[in-house]
Amino acid sequence: MSGEKTHYQDDVIDRTGFKGFIDIFAQMRKHKPMDENERQELADLLRALGEFNRLSLVYELCQCQQPRNAMCLCDCCSVDASVASRHLKVLAQEGVVRMEKKGRERIYSLNRLDIAQKLRDFANQIEGEPAELGSEPSTQQPIEQVQGA
Repeated sequence: MSGEKTHYQDDVIDRTGFKGFIDIFAQMRKHKPMDENERQELADLLRALGEFNRLSLVYELCQCQQPRNAMCLCDCCSVDASVASRHLKVLAQEGVVRMEKKGRERIYSLNRLDIAQKLRDFANQIEGEPAELGSEPSTQQPIEQVQGA
Protein backbone atom coordinates (compact mmCIF):
# COMPACT_ATOMS: atom_id res chain seq x y z
CA MET A 1 0.00 0.00 0.00
CA SER A 2 3.02 2.23 -0.03
CA GLY A 3 2.42 5.26 -2.16
CA GLU A 4 -1.37 5.01 -1.86
CA LYS A 5 -2.73 8.52 -2.11
CA THR A 6 -5.90 10.10 -0.82
CA HIS A 7 -7.30 13.56 -1.43
CA TYR A 8 -8.03 15.71 1.59
CA GLN A 9 -9.12 19.31 1.13
CA ASP A 10 -7.33 19.61 -2.23
CA ASP A 11 -4.08 18.24 -0.75
CA VAL A 12 -2.66 14.86 -1.66
CA ILE A 13 -1.42 12.95 1.37
CA ASP A 14 0.55 9.73 1.43
CA ARG A 15 -1.55 7.57 3.79
CA THR A 16 1.37 5.65 5.23
CA GLY A 17 3.28 8.87 5.93
CA PHE A 18 0.24 10.58 7.45
CA LYS A 19 -0.58 7.54 9.59
CA GLY A 20 3.03 7.37 10.73
CA PHE A 21 2.88 11.02 11.77
CA ILE A 22 -0.36 10.43 13.69
CA ASP A 23 1.14 7.37 15.42
CA ILE A 24 4.27 9.30 16.45
CA PHE A 25 2.19 12.25 17.68
CA ALA A 26 -0.08 9.92 19.67
CA GLN A 27 2.93 8.23 21.29
CA MET A 28 4.52 11.58 22.18
CA ARG A 29 1.26 12.82 23.69
CA LYS A 30 0.60 9.55 25.46
CA HIS A 31 3.91 9.49 27.28
CA LYS A 32 4.57 13.17 27.91
CA PRO A 33 5.42 13.42 31.61
CA MET A 34 3.28 15.78 33.65
CA ASP A 35 4.95 18.77 35.24
CA GLU A 36 4.17 19.86 38.80
CA ASN A 37 1.42 22.27 37.70
CA GLU A 38 -0.32 19.58 35.64
CA ARG A 39 -0.10 17.11 38.54
CA GLN A 40 -1.65 19.69 40.89
CA GLU A 41 -4.48 20.38 38.42
CA LEU A 42 -5.11 16.65 38.09
CA ALA A 43 -5.09 16.23 41.89
CA ASP A 44 -7.63 19.04 42.20
CA LEU A 45 -9.81 17.46 39.50
CA LEU A 46 -9.66 14.03 41.14
CA ARG A 47 -10.40 15.57 44.55
CA ALA A 48 -13.49 17.25 43.08
CA LEU A 49 -14.62 13.98 41.52
CA GLY A 50 -13.68 11.95 44.60
CA GLU A 51 -16.70 12.95 46.68
CA PHE A 52 -19.69 10.63 46.19
CA ASN A 53 -22.35 13.31 45.73
CA ARG A 54 -20.23 15.31 43.27
CA LEU A 55 -19.48 12.19 41.28
CA SER A 56 -23.20 11.40 41.29
CA LEU A 57 -23.94 14.88 39.94
CA VAL A 58 -21.35 14.41 37.19
CA TYR A 59 -22.83 11.02 36.35
CA GLU A 60 -26.30 12.56 36.18
CA LEU A 61 -25.02 15.31 33.88
CA CYS A 62 -23.49 12.62 31.65
CA GLN A 63 -27.03 11.37 31.03
CA CYS A 64 -28.44 14.84 30.24
CA GLN A 65 -28.79 16.15 26.72
CA GLN A 66 -29.44 19.69 27.97
CA PRO A 67 -28.06 21.80 30.84
CA ARG A 68 -29.87 21.43 34.18
CA ASN A 69 -30.34 23.50 37.31
CA ALA A 70 -29.47 22.28 40.81
CA MET A 71 -33.12 21.49 41.60
CA CYS A 72 -33.31 19.04 38.70
CA LEU A 73 -29.99 17.45 39.63
CA CYS A 74 -30.44 17.06 43.40
CA ASP A 75 -32.58 13.89 43.09
CA CYS A 76 -29.62 11.86 41.82
CA CYS A 77 -27.74 12.05 45.11
CA SER A 78 -30.58 12.47 47.63
CA VAL A 79 -29.56 15.94 48.79
CA ASP A 80 -31.47 19.19 48.74
CA ALA A 81 -30.89 21.83 46.08
CA SER A 82 -28.66 24.00 48.30
CA VAL A 83 -26.25 21.11 48.94
CA ALA A 84 -26.31 20.19 45.26
CA SER A 85 -25.53 23.85 44.45
CA ARG A 86 -22.50 23.81 46.74
CA HIS A 87 -21.20 20.63 45.10
CA LEU A 88 -21.84 22.08 41.64
CA LYS A 89 -19.90 25.21 42.65
CA VAL A 90 -16.86 23.05 43.49
CA LEU A 91 -17.21 21.20 40.19
CA ALA A 92 -17.44 24.51 38.34
CA GLN A 93 -14.32 25.83 40.09
CA GLU A 94 -12.39 22.80 38.84
CA GLY A 95 -13.78 23.14 35.31
CA VAL A 96 -15.77 19.91 35.45
CA VAL A 97 -19.04 21.73 34.78
CA ARG A 98 -19.91 25.03 33.17
CA MET A 99 -22.33 27.33 34.93
CA GLU A 100 -24.51 29.81 33.09
CA LYS A 101 -26.76 32.33 34.81
CA LYS A 102 -30.25 32.79 33.46
CA GLY A 103 -31.84 35.44 35.65
CA ARG A 104 -31.68 34.07 39.19
CA GLU A 105 -31.27 30.51 37.99
CA ARG A 106 -27.92 28.80 37.45
CA ILE A 107 -27.80 26.19 34.72
CA TYR A 108 -25.04 23.54 34.71
CA SER A 109 -23.62 21.46 31.89
CA LEU A 110 -20.79 18.97 31.84
CA ASN A 111 -17.49 20.09 30.30
CA ARG A 112 -17.32 16.75 28.49
CA LEU A 113 -14.43 17.18 26.09
CA ASP A 114 -11.99 18.82 28.50
CA ILE A 115 -12.65 16.42 31.38
CA ALA A 116 -12.62 13.36 29.14
CA GLN A 117 -9.28 14.46 27.67
CA LYS A 118 -7.70 15.07 31.09
CA LEU A 119 -8.84 11.67 32.36
CA ARG A 120 -7.78 9.98 29.13
CA ASP A 121 -4.32 11.58 29.35
CA PHE A 122 -4.00 10.35 32.93
CA ALA A 123 -5.11 6.85 31.92
CA ASN A 124 -2.46 6.92 29.19
CA GLN A 125 0.15 7.81 31.81
CA ILE A 126 -0.99 4.87 33.93
CA GLU A 127 -0.88 2.45 31.00
CA GLY A 128 2.55 3.61 29.80
CA GLU A 129 5.67 1.59 30.40
CA PRO A 130 7.73 3.01 33.30
CA ALA A 131 10.88 3.24 31.17
CA GLU A 132 8.97 5.24 28.56
CA LEU A 133 7.88 7.65 31.27
CA GLY A 134 11.46 8.27 32.31
CA SER A 135 11.49 6.21 35.50
CA GLU A 136 13.22 2.98 36.40
CA PRO A 137 11.61 -0.32 35.44
CA SER A 138 9.62 -1.94 38.21
CA THR A 139 11.48 -4.38 40.46
CA GLN A 140 8.25 -5.80 41.89
CA GLN A 141 7.66 -9.48 41.30
CA PRO A 142 4.49 -10.58 39.52
CA ILE A 143 1.67 -11.41 41.94
CA GLU A 144 1.75 -15.13 41.07
CA GLN A 145 5.39 -15.41 42.15
CA VAL A 146 4.82 -13.55 45.40
CA GLN A 147 1.79 -15.65 46.35
CA GLY A 148 3.57 -18.90 45.50
CA ALA A 149 6.56 -18.11 47.75
